[in-house]
Formats: sequence, C-alpha cells, structure tokens
Amino acid sequence: RNIIKCMVEMLDPDQNTRVLDPACGSGGFLVTVLDHVRHKITRNLYPELDDVRLAARVNTPEVDDLVRNYAEKMIFGFDFDPDLKKAARMNMVMAGDGHSNIFNINSLDYPQGDKPDRPLIAEAVNESIKYSKDKDFPFGTSADNAQGKFDMIFTNPPFGAKVEVDVEIARRYALNSNAPEVLFIEACYNFLKPGGKMGIVLPDGILGNPNTESVRKWILEHFKLLASVDLPVETFLPQVGVQASLLFLQKKTAEELLIPLDKEDYDVFMAIVEQVGKDRRGVPIYKKDEDGAEILFAHEKKWLTYADNGREIVRSRRERIKRLADDLPEVAAAYAKFVEEHQ
Repeated sequence: RNIIKCMVEMLDPDQNTRVLDPACGSGGFLVTVLDHVRHKITRNLYPELDDVRLAARVNTPEVDDLVRNYAEKMIFGFDFDPDLKKAARMNMVMAGDGHSNIFNINSLDYPQGDKPDRPLIAEAVNESIKYSKDKDFPFGTSADNAQGKFDMIFTNPPFGAKVEVDVEIARRYALNSNAPEVLFIEACYNFLKPGGKMGIVLPDGILGNPNTESVRKWILEHFKLLASVDLPVETFLPQVGVQASLLFLQKKTAEELLIPLDKEDYDVFMAIVEQVGKDRRGVPIYKKDEDGAEILFAHEKKWLTYADNGREIVRSRRERIKRLADDLPEVAAAYAKFVEEHQ
C-alpha cells in the first residue's frame, strides 16, 4: 500500500483527472486515488481551515457528494478476472462508491475481445467526457473506442512466465512480445490521451537487460520519462521475490513525437529506495540510531473536541513514537519539489 500511495502522490490526480487501472485487481490504486482526491476536494471546500479541522470534514455530506460524483464519472478499472472485478467494486463502494466503472475485460485485447463488459466501456467513457473539462479535446479515436481518452493510468500489470499472452493478441502490438508486462506498456500508451501520464510497476529486467533494449527505445520514442524509482527486493516479499522499479511516463503529443531522441533535452527525477518499512518476511522495521536501537521521535498529537455550546476546541498532547523505516514518503516529497522547480 505504501508503493501505491507514493505513486498516486507523485502524479497527484485531482477531481478533473480521468483515471484508469487496466489491471486493477481488487482496486488498490483506484481506492487510493479516490482517497487522494477526497482530501483535495476537502481542502478546496474549506481552504481556510487548519489540518485538524480539515480532517474532521473529509467525510461530511458535502464532501461525500462531490467524491461520489468524481468516482462515478472519472475512475475506471479493468480486470480479466470476474471475481477481482467484484472485489474491486466492493472496495470502491466502501471507499465512497464509484463502483460502476469496474469492467471485466482483457485490457490487452481491447477494443476487441469477447468479454461481456467490453461494449459498455466506450459508453461509460463518453458519459464521463460529457461532464468533464476535456469534452472539447481532440481525442483522435471514435466514440465506440475508449482508447486515447484517459488523463492518468496507475497499474501493476501481471508479469512473469506463468502469465500467457495469446499469440494473435501479441501480434497486434508494435512491441510484439510474449511478456504481458511489455505489452501493457503499449496498451497503457493506447489508453492515454496525448499529454496523459502513467505510473507503472515494472520488473527491472525491462529497464536493464540487453535483450530488452528495443523496449526501452520504444518507450523513449513514445513517452517523456518523468521519473524512475528503484525498489529493493523486500518490496513484494514474502509473496513475490522480484526486483522491480516504478516508472513514470508522459505520452508525447504529436509535436513532441517529431523531435528526434538525440535532440530531446529535459530533466528526469531518479531515486533509489533502500527501505520500505518491512523486512523480507514482511515484519515492520522502524528507524534506528547508529547503535541499532529504535528511535522514539517527538510528536504532537492533535484532535478536535467540542464545548457544550458547540464551539470547536483543538486539543493536543506530546508523544514519543516510532517511525517506519520507509523511504517512499521522502521520495514523493522530493518529486513534488522537483516538479515545482521545473515548472
């Protein structure tokens, strides 16, 4: 979950962002996007309030209505597994609704495919566009095709030899490959509109192996590289022992595609994460001093109470708390500073 939170914070979607996860599983990215936007909506509604009073208003009826409207029109999830579709819909209901745009399709096969939800997607996206700020945007795809119409994609695609890709599907891709993680890069490109951004979890082999150089070249030809974050092996243990990275990309516009690679000149944010708050067995680890002892940090806890006359009172107490040894919040904060400096 800390990986998901970091990725969402780095790309920072708002209530005008049409978001897709084409391999949504149980909806982890979608729920986190909804929570992120919920807090932005609350801040916009109550700009004069401090953090303590804002926290007390994130679930007010006014916020709930705006969050539900955003979720129902702007958040989309696709998954091949019908059971995961049900799980994602339930998680979205619990997070504030927006379960209606979770579809059971093969994202790599779209806009083709025989899954029953496939014809429903374009209609839902068209309905979203009708009420969004980009309704006059030149998407470049027909009304019966949802490709090219998303502002932002977050995804952790399936990868590994156990996941089989239909040969006929793979042949439709420029990156013709039997590796689903490679095809998902191109599928995400197809779903994004020009200028759209994506955050994707990829095995390090794609970014470093000599035999995947053509994939890296294709990525650089079609995307601007925004950021690359290298993850430690503990990240997905004890479930999966895979070396992976987070790649953040922006789909090039027609004008940017005309610029030769050797003429491009822009800065890229790069980070190496050494700790993710847990060890290889999944046990939480906390920040320690040079002698290996866990550090207790001074912390002021604040909360809101109410007087008999209804007046709000902010109370506080000083505590000493442990902090997870997790570099990801610092990475997200550093990227926000990088973006601010490069605007």
